[in-house]
This record gives sequence, C-alpha cells and structure tokens, in this order.
Amino acid sequence: MNLSKYTFLTLIFSTYILHGVCQIPNYVPLDSLELWFSFSGNPNDESVNGYNGNIVGNVVLDDDRFNSVDSAYSFDGNGSYIEIGDVNEIEGISQQSISYWIKPLDMGVFPPPFSDVRPIISKWFSSTTINTCSFNNTLQGDSITFVYADGANLEQLHTKITFGLNQWTHICSTFDSGYVKVYFNGELVDERQLSITTIHNSNQPFKIGDWYYSNNSSYQTYDGVIDDLGVWSRPLTSCEIQDLYNAQLNSVDSSLTQVGATLTANQNNANYQWYDCEGNNILPNDTLQSYTATNSGMYNVVVDLNGCVVTSECLTIDFTGIDEVNSDIKIYPNPVSSYLHLKNIGQQSKIQVLDIHGKEVLNDTWKGQVIDVSTLDNGVYFLVVGTKQIKFLVSN
Repeated sequence: MNLSKYTFLTLIFSTYILHGVCQIPNYVPLDSLELWFSFSGNPNDESVNGYNGNIVGNVVLDDDRFNSVDSAYSFDGNGSYIEIGDVNEIEGISQQSISYWIKPLDMGVFPPPFSDVRPIISKWFSSTTINTCSFNNTLQGDSITFVYADGANLEQLHTKITFGLNQWTHICSTFDSGYVKVYFNGELVDERQLSITTIHNSNQPFKIGDWYYSNNSSYQTYDGVIDDLGVWSRPLTSCEIQDLYNAQLNSVDSSLTQVGATLTANQNNANYQWYDCEGNNILPNDTLQSYTATNSGMYNVVVDLNGCVVTSECLTIDFTGIDEVNSDIKIYPNPVSSYLHLKNIGQQSKIQVLDIHGKEVLNDTWKGQVIDVSTLDNGVYFLVVGTKQIKFLVSN
C-alpha cells in the first residue's frame, strides 16, 4: 500500500517536471526568472511561480518564428488580451529584465493620442493616478516606449523602431536602478539613466497585449503575434540576451581554427582583440578575425559581439613544428623582391598569400609558374597550400 502511494506521488511529480519547468529551453536563464510564457498550446507560466494567463477576447494560437504550429499567440487588436493577475515578484524592485518576440501588424501612432498606441505588456492602471502604475511597453508609431513609475513619478524612454510590420523581432529591455538598456535582435540600440530607480508595486494585473485603457472601448489593444515572453527580477547580461535571440546556450562562439601559424576566430561579425598569452600582452594592431603569428608562442582572442565578451583558449604556434610539417614545400629566394619560385607543389593546387594580419593578398591556382610578389609591400607573408603554410619575407 505504501509502495503504491509512493509510486503514485512519484508519477505526479514526474508529470509536473515534464510539463512544467523542464519545458523551458536551456538557453533561457533560470536565475531570477519570474515569468516564462512559451505559449506552446496554452497561456500558462512555465516558471516556478506558475502565474497562468486568462485569455480575454479573440486571442488565438498561431505559428511561432520557427513555423511551429500553435506555439505563439495572435491578438486581433480589438479588445483582446491575456491577463495574468497581480505578479508581486516583478514590481517593488530596482532590477528587472523583460524579453519577448513580436510580429506586429499595427505600430500605433506617435505622438499619441493614447487611444492610438498599441500596448505590448503592462502593469498599469492610469497615468493620472501614478500610484496605480508599475511599467508598460507600447508601440507608438515609429518607436517602442518603455515606461516606468515609482509611485510618485513616471519616466519613459522612446526607442526608434528599426524593424517593419509582419516580421519577427526580438525585444529585450533591462532596468538596473534606473539605468535602462534596450536591445533589438540582440543588438543594443538605446540606453539611458532615468531618475526613477525603483519600480512601484501597483497591485495591478500583468497584461499581455493590453493596459488599463482597454476598459474604455476607444483605446486600442495589441494587433499581431507575441511569443516567448519572459520577465526576470535582475538585469540580464549581454551574453544571456544573445542566447535568447539566437535560441542557443553559449551562442557567441569562443573557439578558434588553426592553420599553420594562422589563427581564426570562428565567430563572425564581431569585434576582435588578439593577445599573447605569455604575459597576457595585448597585440594592439591585431583586431581582425584572423591573426598570423611571426614568432613561436601561445595566442588567444577576445571576441565582443554586441557587448557579449568571450575569450578563446590559448593555442600554441610552434614555428619549428610548422617548418617540419612544410618541409616538402620549397620556396626561393627568401627574402624575395619580385618572383617567388615554388617546388613540390601539385598542379592545380590552390595557393594563397596572407599578410602578417592574416588578410589574403593573393589567391591563385598553381600552374607550375612563379608567383609575382613585386607589388607587395615589404614585410612578412605566409604562403598557404591546403593545410600547409610557410613564411617568407618580401624585401624590395
């Protein structure tokens, strides 16, 4: 009897785990997560707080940004919204982050009348009674407005919209004692210090797609699709925001690829700074995606993608080892002033010449002829044939 009871309770607990917290993707930060709505078939909160939503009006399931069926909610802009109730964990605090994906069909109007704005999320009653307000995000024509209240005053940040109608866009805002940052699609687009440093506890319900003014039928509600809405009681880091945007944990790549003496950061479209690991010395002139060493040693790179900074491991460049690997390739003369002769290279082999910073300065197919390097500036270069590499010096 006791065993059966234990088995029954275990089954209930396992069901809760499978259909509750474990539904949250691994790239979603769990630390200080107060609300998480994936909208996968229902308006339920999948955080440990369990604040489930109540649909009001014509809010229907729709495809999400991955074209997954019934994995987002569409709002008709005509008095429809989702009401969560009073969520105490996201007000009366000095730190907060809000993240969501939207695909709006109407941006509202700026400057308002307020009857023409499109609310995305709110914990707000009326601007004429500030002690009933906490925060709201609204579409106002050419901007998203982020408004915060402390019980006595309100302050807002108007961030210009850089995206269009009917397209998925990731929005994330952080509030840290009044310092607000706004990210569109993982990129920091606006930031400002507000005079308000604490978000007021208004005891108002948290609404998605609506604010108080919907009680008056002349005011608009959100028109479009919303998905993956989360609220945290702390500011998210730039790397966490990148992960939410890319839907991948540790999405900023810190790995390197090594070909001979050339190291290449695998993360594209970022800022780079290379270092000599022995002594952690910065290489101030080496800020490209690739770095070609001229001396044996250990090197790494710091990658900065939209404020998410990651550091690669240190890799060893051993010119003794490189010379041994490339001993079958012969070049002469070295130093060279005009024509570089090559031996032991197969016909139709692809050859590249890289400068000291890893930038390609020559790309050709070997046809058994010499390479004309007379147009190159004096300095160190690297001949790359397949995975093999050999250093030479141009001296005119």
